[in-house]
Amino acid sequence: MVVARVQVVTAAAAGGESSPSFVDASPARVRAAPTPEDAAAFDPQWQRLMARSTGTLDLAEVHQALDDWRRVEWLTVAGERPDGSVPWSRPKTEPGLAE
Repeated sequence: MVVARVQVVTAAAAGGESSPSFVDASPARVRAAPTPEDAAAFDPQWQRLMARSTGTLDLAEVHQALDDWRRVEWLTVAGERPDGSVPWSRPKTEPGLAE
């Protein structure tokens, strides 16, 4: 068995621009970054998807949700979310759309 070791160097560590990067952020890092409203949406969704993936042995939904939340948190931490905007989950759940 060959194990490859990869070192990720961020722009900040390399001396370049420093901006938050969530490209490879773990679920724990994504969970730690959101606004309280996003955290309230993240937790039940994550738990539901993990439970479903345990039964189906398919992580596709988990990976998709993590990618979606990485984008949300990058926008939140980068400060590009306009004042008065709502969490991504609110427009989706208010009209009664399924997650």
